[in-house]
Amino acid sequence: MQQNSTETSAELTEKELKVIFTSINPIFSLIEPLKNLEIQAEWIPLVKSSEAGEDSFTFSSLKSTFDAAQEQEADLVIAVDLDSNLFSIGVRKFAKSNFLLLNIHQLTVLLSSILLENHSDFDLYRSILITSAADKLFEKRNLGIKILSEIKSPIAEIPEYDNIPDGSLIVSDQQELELKGQRDSMSYLLSRIIDEAKKEANRDRTLFEKLIEIYQTIGYQREKLLSVSTEGANQKQFFKKIFEKFRKKPPVNLGFADLVAVEDLQNGSLKNLLSGRIVASRLPFTQGLQVYLTNQIRFLMLLKGDKVFFFFTSEGRTISAEEIGKINQTYDQQVVKLLSEINRLGLVD
Repeated sequence: MQQNSTETSAELTEKELKVIFTSINPIFSLIEPLKNLEIQAEWIPLVKSSEAGEDSFTFSSLKSTFDAAQEQEADLVIAVDLDSNLFSIGVRKFAKSNFLLLNIHQLTVLLSSILLENHSDFDLYRSILITSAADKLFEKRNLGIKILSEIKSPIAEIPEYDNIPDGSLIVSDQQELELKGQRDSMSYLLSRIIDEAKKEANRDRTLFEKLIEIYQTIGYQREKLLSVSTEGANQKQFFKKIFEKFRKKPPVNLGFADLVAVEDLQNGSLKNLLSGRIVASRLPFTQGLQVYLTNQIRFLMLLKGDKVFFFFTSEGRTISAEEIGKINQTYDQQVVKLLSEINRLGLVD
C-alpha cells in the first residue's frame, strides 16, 4: 500500500525544466527572478553574434550553445541581447531530438497563442515584415490587429508608441517583442514561455510540438525575408523597372505559379487580375507591392532606404512535426525560382 502511494506521488511530481541561457555578456539579473519558476538555469556565454541587419540570432551563431545544451540534456535554450532588447529560443523538435531555432515568425505565433490563453483582451501591433499567421489567432477572438509599414527598434521610440494601448503585443522590423505596459516586458514574456515549456514537458512534449498544434488550427505558414542593396544608379533603375512592370503590365505567371492579384501599397489598391476588380488595400501606405500567386503563395516587395526587401509567404494545409523539414525545403526552392523570375523581369525590356 505504501509503495502504491509513492508511485502516485511520483507521477504527480512535475518535471524540472532545464534551461540554458546564452548572451554575449552575463545576464544574471534577468535569470535570477526566472529561477522562481522552479527551473534549472545555467548561463553560457555567446561566442558569436550575427551581423547587423540579419536575424539577431542564427542557428550558426548558436550552434556551440545548442551542442552544450544537448550534452547537458537541457530542455530549452534562450538567447538574449539585452542591449537591443531582443531574445529568441531554441527548442527540441521532440523530447529527445536535437535543437532547432525558432525564427521571429514562429516565435510570434507561439507567444501570441500563449498570451491569449492568459489575457482575454489585448491587441497585436506588428510590422508588415512580420508573419500574418498570428493575425488568425486574434481574429478568432475579435481582437484588434494593426499592421504598420515600419516598426523600428527600440519600440519605445517609435512615433506611434504613445497611442498604442497598454497590454498590446508589439513586434518590430528588427524582431523585438514587447508587451506594452508590462513591467520588465522581456522577463515577463520569457516567464510565460518557460511556464508553457514546463506544461508541455509534463506531457512529454516540447514547445515545437505545441507550435505545430497551433499551426494545425490556423494552417501552416512559412515566411522568408531577403534584402538587396539598391545603392548604385543601375540597381535603382533595375528595381524601378520591375516595380513598374508589376504595376502597369504584370506577367501572366512567374515560372511555376500564375499571378492572381497585385496590391499596390503606394496608392492603396488591390487588383484582381482574373476579374479586373479593384478594391481598397488593407495594408499600410508605403513604397511597396504585394503580389499574390496561385498555390497560396505571395510576396511583398518593399523599398526602404537603399534596400529592397522581398518577403515571401506560403500558406498551406495542416502539417505534422515530421513533415515540416521537407515542406520548408520545398518552399525554399520555390523562393529561389521566384527570385530568378523576378530578376528576369528587370533584364527584359
